[in-house]
Amino acid sequence: PVLLHRFGGLGNHRYPLGFSGDVVPSWQSLQFQPYFTANAANVGFAYWSHDIGGFQQGHDAQLYTRWIQWGVFSPVLRTHSQKDSVSDRRIWTYPNANYEIMRHFINLRRRLVPYIYTQSRLTHDTGLAMLHGLYYEWPEFDEAYSYTHQYAFGSSFVVAPVVQPVDPTTQLAAKSVWVPPGVWFDLTRGSLVTGPIVYKRWYALDEVPWFAKAGSIVPFGPEATASSLGQAQTAPEALVLTIIPGTPHGSGAVYDDAGNSSAYLRGDQHSWTHFTYDSQDNASMVVTIYPANGTFAGRRPRQRYLLELRHAVPARHVQVDGHDVAYSAFGNDETKPEGGGWTYDPSHLTLLVHLDVAVTSTTRVRVQFDTPASLSTKVDLNGVVGTMARLQHVKTLLDLQFAYAEDYPYLRHAYGMSRRIQYNLTSFFQEVALWPQWIKLGVAEVRKLKLAPSVQAQIVHLLVDDTAVPHESRVDKVFSDDQAADVLVFN
Repeated sequence: PVLLHRFGGLGNHRYPLGFSGDVVPSWQSLQFQPYFTANAANVGFAYWSHDIGGFQQGHDAQLYTRWIQWGVFSPVLRTHSQKDSVSDRRIWTYPNANYEIMRHFINLRRRLVPYIYTQSRLTHDTGLAMLHGLYYEWPEFDEAYSYTHQYAFGSSFVVAPVVQPVDPTTQLAAKSVWVPPGVWFDLTRGSLVTGPIVYKRWYALDEVPWFAKAGSIVPFGPEATASSLGQAQTAPEALVLTIIPGTPHGSGAVYDDAGNSSAYLRGDQHSWTHFTYDSQDNASMVVTIYPANGTFAGRRPRQRYLLELRHAVPARHVQVDGHDVAYSAFGNDETKPEGGGWTYDPSHLTLLVHLDVAVTSTTRVRVQFDTPASLSTKVDLNGVVGTMARLQHVKTLLDLQFAYAEDYPYLRHAYGMSRRIQYNLTSFFQEVALWPQWIKLGVAEVRKLKLAPSVQAQIVHLLVDDTAVPHESRVDKVFSDDQAADVLVFN
């Protein structure tokens, strides 16, 4: 059984999950909870839960959306309120835009289950809570103590939930995050960041600052392919191994057991599977999946994997255990059966390799990355994924305005980049090399449009904050509008 219990004093938390009482829905309540939960780890209280959204009356859609996001990156995600129509916490009772964001993050929580389960086993073995302050790893840095609204979420992530409302004009919330020493991958922006540094950015309502440690191989569940009802009773058919870039070598592991008994306490009734990667000068990478160490009742003899190489250029060729595997332009089904081959997702700059392997064998995947045709073609991947995602917002905003699409051709061209790459993978380096210039030219177009000042400000802030080119760069140093028009090709 699972026990959910009010706090009964130190020592009370040995067995039950705790909950923090009937909190009032407010930004102040939300701001306190990450700090409170991280501090609870200091006395060994690893599994605090909260009434996500607040227990008492309140139906603020923005506040609830941010609260859900915090809950996704907390030990226990549990929405709750008093029985009152004004306090309804069913996400579909909120405006559709908020519903879609909350649904996305709840699905992310489901996908995080293999990682969370693995980290929970480590908590069981070591006593260190999955969610804890950064001062455990970096006690010598003052910022590890003073930045109280961020924390380590397991061994691979640093998370800093947004706990204040957006600016009413830009619809963005400013957030300063202390990025610890080492190389980290900004999963929202798609950028590599080297710490220690205070990293200030502006976040839309569907964005959360979370960073993965470079060199991590993180196990995720697949995207949902059907109803999520009952999925907690079955292991995912496929595991997604997300490889975080930034170092030449990396590793990770996933823990599993039967999930329905205490047999995991015996050494012969659970398993660990370990993974490593080694890369050489960004030209090639070898990923190794080792045999599972241990077994348990109901363990499948084979396991499907989807290798997800983030922040990657397309491959020249891919081999699995010495055999070439085929490329598929649209083979993005995470549960694709044996022989699925590899594909490339340009909207996330991610290379995907489908595998179906025996859990008792060693599997090696070798990826030879493509290179630009000309050494003068310089490609910076930082920030591209974040800006592509924000272009979706921009397009939606512009579609609702009295503006003609012909008035912003550069922005439309940038919007179509991922589609063009997917149809013609050889265009990747040229497309990404020109990408910053299309964004700069697109921003200039938006400034000339006759839009409501608030809409114009929102679009400009969405695009300028995420450009991969330093803000002091000027488009006219690269080429003029006439020259840009000469190389602009519409599809």
